[in-house]
Amino acid sequence: QDLATFDLGLSLADDNPVSDKIAKAFWPTISVNVVATLLAFVISVPIGLLSAARRNGLFDRAGGAMLYALYSIPSYVGAIILIFFLGVRWDLLPFSGMVGDDYFELTTWGRFADICAHMTIYVICAMYGSLAFYSRFVRQNMLEVVRQDFIRTARSKGLSERTVIVKHAFRNTLIPLLTLLGLVVPGLLGGSVILENIFTWPGLGRLFIESIYQRDYPTLMALSTATAVLVLFSTLAVDLLYGVVDPRVSHR
Repeated sequence: QDLATFDLGLSLADDNPVSDKIAKAFWPTISVNVVATLLAFVISVPIGLLSAARRNGLFDRAGGAMLYALYSIPSYVGAIILIFFLGVRWDLLPFSGMVGDDYFELTTWGRFADICAHMTIYVICAMYGSLAFYSRFVRQNMLEVVRQDFIRTARSKGLSERTVIVKHAFRNTLIPLLTLLGLVVPGLLGGSVILENIFTWPGLGRLFIESIYQRDYPTLMALSTATAVLVLFSTLAVDLLYGVVDPRVSHR
């Protein structure tokens, strides 16, 4: 009954409601992960399409080598490197916290820009490791799809290669891509535990570590439950998107 009414008890650390603490940390984590995931897909999908269209060409080989080099760098190592260069040496971007000291003195757009500036390095670190995985996944699925009979039929009708790849082949690659999207959500939430503590980001990952140090068991149990609910909702969202991508999939 308490769980159904979002009454998760009181924190042992400060006697505040656990639900309030999770609600406060929820949106910082979700905002970064949503932006990082969308950017990773927006960048990796065109790379995968071009790599498949120019298989074993210069772009395919050079791009694959560069992306796998990025993939081999752990996110926390990349975070330290980016903080050193972009935040310390060149002083281009803030790297600690979610907002600056003058946040409440700024206009609405100024506050938005301040949050974006603070999350930039974090988003890059959460995103770059996925680029190689997503782009290679798109490339491999595209190479399998272009061997199908309906692609040969489309080409025999005189359609341009761009139309064949983007309109016909890529559409059939979206379903396994959506499946992959549902599988990466737990990994993103797990990575938040490390990255949020590096960037002092006030999200669920940082709250999780603080609760461990403070032995705040009600908060820890509530965080585990919230993470499970997020994974379930992401799986449900992917199932619903199947019907958008492929009308043949019905949901009753």
